[in-house]
Amino acid sequence: MPVEVPAAGKKVIEAHLAAVTSRDLETYLSTVHPEVTVIITSGATLRGKDEVAEFHRSWFADPAWVYQPKLIRTAAASGVVTATVEVTYRSEPDTEPTIFLMGLIFVQAGGEWLLFHDQCTILRTA
Repeated sequence: MPVEVPAAGKKVIEAHLAAVTSRDLETYLSTVHPEVTVIITSGATLRGKDEVAEFHRSWFADPAWVYQPKLIRTAAASGVVTATVEVTYRSEPDTEPTIFLMGLIFVQAGGEWLLFHDQCTILRTA
């Protein structure tokens, strides 16, 4: 039987995606667990909040890219909320987009929902 995603879980997903779209590093990091793992589209793995912060600090400093997330699905279990997101990404506004799926796993930690795992996979073209 499916478990409804708690309101606080929905709120952190929305805040997390909005922070990336608006390049808001402080808000983004407030949604991230200290032991987070992020696997970016190149396959490189970022381990821990400090490494993830450094990557995003550099990426957010680039004013050219466009990031358009579309929430596809959310689900919940005891202490866990997941989100599947389709992202259209352009390195420059007029460039050909890259489309990828992002799987986000948030866990409850100290009364907050925090990103624990982020996996990005570029969609193959036919």
